[in-house]
Amino acid sequence: MTIDRDERIKYIDALESADKNEYQPLIDVISTNQIVSIERALNWKIIENTSGYNNVLNVLGTKLTNYRHTETEQQKSIVIIVHRKMRMHTIMQDKLLIMQINMNIM
Repeated sequence: MTIDRDERIKYIDALESADKNEYQPLIDVISTNQIVSIERALNWKIIENTSGYNNVLNVLGTKLTNYRHTETEQQKSIVIIVHRKMRMHTIMQDKLLIMQINMNIM
């Protein structure tokens, strides 16, 4: 967990409260910090009138869909490349066979 410099005083105050068996301020600082970290990682802005939980679900769903689409496109590209290489290999084998046949005839 990383605490921003701007939040350092709140964090230290929360730690001191926890030393006095008052844990809620520390819980608040840590949970807020985690939400901010998740938002930064997802690279999205909060949409008005929607809960943070719904935002996270929507963003994760969209990112997962995009990832799957990208992954599918990459897999298709790989299959096409492999197919082309196999075809070229077959063509080269055929040409080699024809050359061998021609050399035996001459």
